[in-house]
Amino acid sequence: MEELAVNSKYHELKAIVEELTTDEMVYISRYFSILPLLINISEDVDLAYEINHQNNINQDYLGKLSTTIDLISTRENAQEILENLNVVPVLTAHPTQVQRKTILDLTNHIHSLLRQHRDVKGWPGQMRRSG
Repeated sequence: MEELAVNSKYHELKAIVEELTTDEMVYISRYFSILPLLINISEDVDLAYEINHQNNINQDYLGKLSTTIDLISTRENAQEILENLNVVPVLTAHPTQVQRKTILDLTNHIHSLLRQHRDVKGWPGQMRRSG
């Protein structure tokens, strides 16, 4: 199927999809609904590792609060900037992000396994986001 999609043979691909059973379609739809979640978990673990690593070696990166404060302190209008600064935590959840506890537990377990794997094996592409 992948080869047909890559080679733009959509009519042949459509014919294969039309022959799938309901059970096969359910299986495929579950795969595509879970795949983005797994990608997000992996990216979260990777980013958290990189930020922790950069903090531990005192390296600057885009978005680092202490670097931003140091930069503001060099400005002539630093006092005005800080007096007008308003930091408000924002907690948001989109209705599509609501998940059952079993899915949240599974997500946490996958997070944990990826962190353990990273700690033992290392993580490919380390320090990609240096700034």
